[in-house]
This record gives sequence, C-alpha cells and structure tokens, in this order.
Amino acid sequence: MSPDIVGTIAAIVIFASFVLRGETQIRLVNLVGSVLFVWYGYSIGNHLFMFMSVAIILVHCYQIWYRIKESRSAKKIAKAEQRAANAEAKVDEQKIQLQNLMNGQNQPEANQINSNDSKL
Repeated sequence: MSPDIVGTIAAIVIFASFVLRGETQIRLVNLVGSVLFVWYGYSIGNHLFMFMSVAIILVHCYQIWYRIKESRSAKKIAKAEQRAANAEAKVDEQKIQLQNLMNGQNQPEANQINSNDSKL
C-alpha cells in the first residue's frame, strides 16, 4: 500500500475520532490513527514523525488505562455505598422490630394488670 494512502487514511481516522463524544472512544480511534501514522512515518523515512506518533500512542494508552482503573474504582465505591445503605436499612428494620417487640411485651403486662383489676 502506498505511504500516501496510509497517511491519508490515518488523517481521516484521526479527524473522525474528534467527531465522537466519549473521551475513551476518541482516544481509541485516535490511537488507531496514530498507529497508522507510525507506519506512514516509517514508510517515508521520517523518524521524527514516527517517534512523535509513538509518543501520542503511549499517552493514549496511559489515559485509557487510567480511565479503566478509575471506572473500576468508582464501581467498587458504588458497591460499598450500596452495601452500607443496605446494612443501615437492616439496622433500622431491626430497631423497628425491637421496638415492636418491646411494645408487644409491655401490652401483655398491661393486660394482666387490667385483668387483675377486673377480678377485684
């Protein structure tokens, strides 16, 4: 394949990446364009262009890795918060059950007092 065709395709891919909305999507598509630009730089013998594209690839890879790591951390935090909320709801439920139980035990005593009064 002609180096000019590869360079043109790389430019189109990079341009197309900026039409996308999500940062990770932009970086992934731009990464593909940068790989094509490495090939293009190698094909035309322009090592500076090739090394610049490799540097861009490394930045994109780091940023994608960081986003994935950050996303996983956020999911773990969300799960922990959900577990804490569930535990708090269970504690509240148990408090209500305990109060109902205590109220239920007090009522028979009151009934016993009332029944003792009626015997007099």
